[in-house]
Amino acid sequence: MSGEDFVQITSEKLSVEDVTKKVTSPTAGAISVFVGTTRDNFDGKKVVQLEYEAYKPMAEKEILKICQQVREKWKVEHIAVVHRIGRFMQMAATIGRKTKNVIGQ
Repeated sequence: MSGEDFVQITSEKLSVEDVTKKVTSPTAGAISVFVGTTRDNFDGKKVVQLEYEAYKPMAEKEILKICQQVREKWKVEHIAVVHRIGRFMQMAATIGRKTKNVIGQ
């Protein structure tokens, strides 16, 4: 099964609804969602904020490789991975990932 891979590195606020639209298909029966957030602790220490940065061309290329690995292992239709860069306070959404039409393992 082949589909589309959508990869984006952005400093803009993430929208689960917008990413969902990228993978919606009438031939698929499910959408799997992962949203990463900034937690308030790490290794027993308080986390006040996180800062993500990326060299976008290389990061997007590597994420596309991961999409290919997913396709080699599972039957999926569309994949969207959106990662936010910048400085984030606790509980901010920083990663949005959706896989459309997970058929089986």
